[in-house]
Amino acid sequence: MKARLFLEVEALRFSYQGQEVPLFQDFYLSIPQGSFLGVIGPNGAGKTTLIHLLAGLLRPEKGSITLWKGAESFTPEAFKPHMGFVPQDTALYPSLSPLENLRYFAAAYGLGRAEAKRRALKILEEFGLGPMVHKPLKALSGGMKKRVNLAAALIHRPLLVFLDEPTAGIDVHSRKIVNDYLLRLHREGTTLIYTSHHLRETEQLCARIIILDHGRILVDDTPLGLRQRFGPQSNLEDIFLKLTAFPSV
Repeated sequence: MKARLFLEVEALRFSYQGQEVPLFQDFYLSIPQGSFLGVIGPNGAGKTTLIHLLAGLLRPEKGSITLWKGAESFTPEAFKPHMGFVPQDTALYPSLSPLENLRYFAAAYGLGRAEAKRRALKILEEFGLGPMVHKPLKALSGGMKKRVNLAAALIHRPLLVFLDEPTAGIDVHSRKIVNDYLLRLHREGTTLIYTSHHLRETEQLCARIIILDHGRILVDDTPLGLRQRFGPQSNLEDIFLKLTAFPSV
């Protein structure tokens, strides 16, 4: 059983300093290999905190997070060479070109110079950035920077990718390029864990959706399963509004 499980969270507890009530308390989650999991919820629901915990950027107070590669188990920290992480904000060097940024991150993952350059040029071309490879990043549009940000997280071909609002604030063309690439990764067997406020996009992309609120999973199902449970005419926005508390002003 565990050899087939990719990520397992058991009895997790986490709270921020000064927080009286834990954000996560006795939290459980299992994610099979090859999943495309969408995590949605209101602001403050714990979406970003959850993926930071799963990626090893935060440590739980109690409980465990275990990742599996075949029959071998890892902590998030030990599994980092097999992970890619796409933060909400662009985490790149603005004075470097897209090619230089990608070669830098590839070297951090242990790729040789020739292989790093080959992979960087290939993925930048696939992202429609071929003409921009040598321009300073700061000269690119916001959508182009987001594409480079995603490419940097994928240059080492990770088994598991965390995406925190990867299409927030970008143009329609960039969103399509990014989403098409994510679907391709999913078809190829990469495990994707994705947060977004774009509910229609989440419904179209993700094979499984979790609605999170105050650190609790309110519902965990496929898009089809959600429609069967809440009515065939329901969309994810309807279900989201029905289940989550309206934020106080």
